[in-house]
Amino acid sequence: VTTLRQLIVDSWQTDQGLPQNSVQTVLQTREGYLWFGTQEGLVRFAGVTFTVFDKRTTPEMTNHNILKLYEARDGTLWICTFGAGLLRYRDGHFTRIGPEQGLSHGIVYAITEDHEGVFWAGTANGLNRIAGDSITVLTTREGLVENTVRALAVGAPGELWVGSNGGLQLLTNGRFQTRT
Repeated sequence: VTTLRQLIVDSWQTDQGLPQNSVQTVLQTREGYLWFGTQEGLVRFAGVTFTVFDKRTTPEMTNHNILKLYEARDGTLWICTFGAGLLRYRDGHFTRIGPEQGLSHGIVYAITEDHEGVFWAGTANGLNRIAGDSITVLTTREGLVENTVRALAVGAPGELWVGSNGGLQLLTNGRFQTRT
């Protein structure tokens, strides 16, 4: 049995290449990279060096406060930002999806992919269904209890769990059910 004293602990901060010390999200992709989202940009770590993607190096990143990272089944990295909407990183290129493309808000708290390959993004103003280039926004008008969607999880086929400032809901068959 290994004791805590036997473990080796390394620490990486701005002195080692991070753009900022507040890491808000961490993801290891199937390629083996570790990705970190900070308040000052996106960071890819290859085990020795950091590559920083921010407003200075990545024109699509109009706001570099990274809230959440998600890897899709096809290996695409989705980046949720605090103000720039969503960024999609695929084959070495970034694509921005923001309010100009139909996203309900530039602050994106969560993203997930359902069983059919549709993406769902929770923003500061609604739930966004992203199918290809089409974005459909669901808000309190469609049954959300509150428009600030902070957490998402896919359940059984056809089920999406939605966590908002108003509580937990289950979206199934196009209808929201509130869970208490």
